[in-house]
Amino acid sequence: MTVPKSDVQRARIASAVAATVSAFIVFVSGGTLVGILWLDQKQDSEMMEAVEAAVAPEPVVVQPVVQPKPKPEPEPEPEPEPEPEVAPTPRRARRAASQPVEQPRDVMAEQPVPTGGRGVVVVYGDADRVEFVSTQGIFTAGALPSGEYVIKATFPDSDPVPAGVARIFPDQTVRVQCSAAHERCRQFR
Repeated sequence: MTVPKSDVQRARIASAVAATVSAFIVFVSGGTLVGILWLDQKQDSEMMEAVEAAVAPEPVVVQPVVQPKPKPEPEPEPEPEPEPEVAPTPRRARRAASQPVEQPRDVMAEQPVPTGGRGVVVVYGDADRVEFVSTQGIFTAGALPSGEYVIKATFPDSDPVPAGVARIFPDQTVRVQCSAAHERCRQFR
């Protein structure tokens, strides 16, 4: 049995069209898969860069301008303001009569900060930017030389303000929480 030429040509054309369509489908699905994997990997690398930047940013060191300090003149100490009194309840009255009440002390604030070594500072809260200023320079969160720092914070819709004091001890991690409502930053150990 002989097949007319037109049927053979139709079969060849159909076979070529089927091969082209199959190759196109493989190309599109493979390209889509590669694109999804590339995008996922790119997002992972961007996330890792953001995490690394948040965990250990490089400190910005600015050479401080040292100005000679004038000799301080002794000033008379201001009289302490009286504490507001709370009307004692009967239980408080008995306890107040029997025991003196001590004010809580911050033992770490009384210790001198040793020089040398580095501590780590982690900042969280509402501040847009937080800097730690000392005679050693201006630093951001991360590893800082041990010492006492003035915390300078920028809160939303405001200029930088002095927002507290941080004391960094060698080999110690310090947490600093900033509150926009109070425009203050507090140190926690």
